[in-house]
Amino acid sequence: MKDKGTWLIIDPTGPFSGFSIAEKDSIIASKVFQSNFLFENLLKINDFFNSFNRVLGNVKGVILVNGPGSIMGLRIAFSWIKGFSQGRELKFKTVSSLDAIYFSNGKKKPCWTIMNSIRDDMFYSFNGGKPNVANKFDLLEMIKKKPGLCIGDYFDEISTLKNVNFEKVMLPQFEAIWIYSDCVEESNLSKSEPLIMYSFPIKNIE
Repeated sequence: MKDKGTWLIIDPTGPFSGFSIAEKDSIIASKVFQSNFLFENLLKINDFFNSFNRVLGNVKGVILVNGPGSIMGLRIAFSWIKGFSQGRELKFKTVSSLDAIYFSNGKKKPCWTIMNSIRDDMFYSFNGGKPNVANKFDLLEMIKKKPGLCIGDYFDEISTLKNVNFEKVMLPQFEAIWIYSDCVEESNLSKSEPLIMYSFPIKNIE
């Protein structure tokens, strides 16, 4: 991977949130915590950088995980990024949680990425495609028609399917996001808002 300078990756939308420092071809450091402590940890992010001999002000860009998941976490993280970006030429990219899971698999196909929803439905995508939502039984029928690897959150009914392997993947997935960040297009931070950049239809916001 070419030298892109120092980047900050923030994942604020799952049960566990976190951020990491990324440079060249590796994650330098990361911190993961319960999402209800997101705001407090963002306030201490400068100390986090200092503890690894890095300067927060030298960050060249930010990658933000934009759901599906907690819209509140996305709003908190985005507000911090907007404040941090004032007076800076900051590059900005967004990655969905489902893409992060898919990246962790090396983008192999066929692959279903699956996340729990608080509404007892399942967020999913197929082969890194557009995020969608379905109840467990409808999702099972879709997987039956196109069996392959299922990664992400597990539910018992998956074990009843033939020709299907399952791999549990927990978020955040900073290494996977960083490895594949070159494939992610930059977004215009000044024109972004949480409800616009959220990776899922508004009706499914949690």
